[in-house]
Amino acid sequence: TIYYHKKTAKLIKDELGDIPIIIMLRDPVKRAFSAYMYLKRDSREKLTFREGLDAEKQRISENFDFIWSYKKCGLYAEQVRSFLDNFSNVKIILQEDLKRNTNKILQETFTFLGVNNSFKSDISVQHNESGIPNNFFSKFLLSRNNFFSAKIREVMKKIIPRKLLEKIASKSLKKVSISSEDIT
Repeated sequence: TIYYHKKTAKLIKDELGDIPIIIMLRDPVKRAFSAYMYLKRDSREKLTFREGLDAEKQRISENFDFIWSYKKCGLYAEQVRSFLDNFSNVKIILQEDLKRNTNKILQETFTFLGVNNSFKSDISVQHNESGIPNNFFSKFLLSRNNFFSAKIREVMKKIIPRKLLEKIASKSLKKVSISSEDIT
């Protein structure tokens, strides 16, 4: 992940040389709220979004995983600079542009990589949808705090096609939007 840029940029260059690098950036506020909802969906985040933002410094000092760094992960300037300083061929893509004009961005990316850019995409499936479980069974299955739910998820992944699991998940999650005061 780009969050670990201080180590990864140099390590990648040392191991692979001056390779083309593609960096995908998401609107920092949407990225922060998405990370929050992912943790909320899995019953790991107990705080409100605002409380989670306020707890970030303490969580970082306690070595929480990077996903808990809602604000810090979205401070892209230094992260991107590490790659621009280490590699001669860097392409930056905004996730919102990819979503809005998928084929155009894919063609530009293929050209950047020097591969055939005539491929046309039909990307319509959203992965890792977030939201709050809307029933007891979903809450149980998505909880990361329960050994049994983890085992059940492993079995389900092996016997149920991914598309069907994603369809079920999308119907089992109540969508939540960020409040306007949390955006600022």
